[in-house]
Parts: sequence; C-alpha cells; structure tokens
Amino acid sequence: MNRKIIFMAFTGILLAGCNPASETTPPVSGGTLPTDTLTASNTTDAYKKLEINDIKVGAGDLVADEGDLIVVGYEGSFPGNGKTFDTNTDFNDKTPGEIQPYSYLIGNPNVILGWAQGLKGIKKGGVRELMIPYELAYGKEGSPTKGIAPMQDLKFKIECLYIVKKGKEGEIESTDVVIGPGQRAGTADFVKVHYTGRFLNGLKFDSSYGKSPETPLGFRLGKGDVIKGWDDGILGMKIGGKRNLIIPPLLAYGINGNEAIGPHQVLEFDVELTWIEKK
Repeated sequence: MNRKIIFMAFTGILLAGCNPASETTPPVSGGTLPTDTLTASNTTDAYKKLEINDIKVGAGDLVADEGDLIVVGYEGSFPGNGKTFDTNTDFNDKTPGEIQPYSYLIGNPNVILGWAQGLKGIKKGGVRELMIPYELAYGKEGSPTKGIAPMQDLKFKIECLYIVKKGKEGEIESTDVVIGPGQRAGTADFVKVHYTGRFLNGLKFDSSYGKSPETPLGFRLGKGDVIKGWDDGILGMKIGGKRNLIIPPLLAYGINGNEAIGPHQVLEFDVELTWIEKK
C-alpha cells in the first residue's frame, strides 16, 4: 500500500494501488429487461408472482425506499436445484467477507425488476429472500453471459448491511469509543492518526497498524488533504481519543469509486488521534 495516496483527498484516491478484494458485478447489474418482456397487460401478473420472505426483520426505524442507497450481501441461486450462480457473501460464515458488498440505489434501472421492487421496505440488518419470476429477471431470452437460461426464475437471499436515506447523503455516523484527555483537533491543525478501514461486511482494505514501521498518518485537518469524511469526522477529536466513522460515498469516493473501492461504497474507519500540532 502506497500511503501517500491518502493525501489525494476528497476527489482523490485513499487506497490506490491496493485491491484486497475485487468488487463483484452482481448478476442483477445491467440486467434490465428487454422492452418486449413486460407489457401493460402482464406487468401486474408478474409482480403478483414475486415472492418476498423476510427471514430476519432488521432493527430500528430506517426502512429502505425509493432513492435510498442500500449496501447488501447477496446470494443468487436457481430455485430448482439450489445451485448458486453468483454471490458476494457466505451466509453460513460470520467472519468478514472476502468480496466487497454491493451498493444499490433503489429505483436505479441498472438492476432486474425483481430486485428493484423486492428490496423496498427492507431494514438495516434484515435478511430477505426473493423468489423472482423470469418476467422480472432476464425474461424469455435469459442471459447466456451470466449463465441464466431462457425463462429462468431466480432466488436471492439478501442481507441489508446499511441504508443511506435520500437527503442524508452528506451525513457521517460518528461514535466516540474513547474520549481522549488531550487537546482538541481544530481546522488547519496538523494531526497524526492511526486507522483501520473496512467495508461494511468487515473486509479490511487498509490499516496503519501492523506495518513496519508502524507510523501514524499525518495531514492538515480540514484542508482537503484527505477524503471529506475524514476532514469532517476527525474534527473535534482529542489526543488519545478513538472514534468510529461510517462515511457515505458522497464524502468518500462517490458514485464511481476507484480501482480499490467499488462504486457507491459506504466505508467504516476506526481512527485513533495520536498527535496535534496547533495551527
């Protein structure tokens, strides 16, 4: 990992040159239906055949709706034989994932209609099973490149890891794990931090710990040297303090991501403030 890239900031690359886990392209991606698959007369019947089963209802008041960004782990299989055709998670293994989670903006037409309709109403932490009729998947033609046969019904098991509500795209979730006894960091102060960064399925993509030498990262706070989520999220910490930050894409790497971070990724950081040089 080339750590100088963290200085390429809000418009830049925190993790360029490090790709611990390739981002998946789910079978739903690019899977919008041919225009002749659904008509006004059979759309209603197709939606009636979409089966939604909440295996686990998530906690809290946040419910995914049109325009919200949801971060999910998923497993797709064929209903007949149970064979998995694509997945980014192992529902039988609770250790951190090996592949980045998938982020989907509800209402975006880049997924099959079964996902677009079936994920509305899911809560954070919820696990949902979708039985999707072929009319709401890849239609009469199927998708040979994805291994989907013509008129193939599909089954998905999906876990909602996080929800970014529409209108809240610029808000960080910040939790002080330890409030430090030292000085408080302000705008334009030079600070040094230790950190660990993870995707929301627990997959670690970078850390200052465990390196040789194990040196904290230094930068000037609030000056665009790092991603906006760090500038905003570390402000106000005290020396010796530890803070957990969950940063939405708008304050990290946006809709496109980079070679190490997939599109629309919500990132989690554990940050420890070790030094402040006042401006």
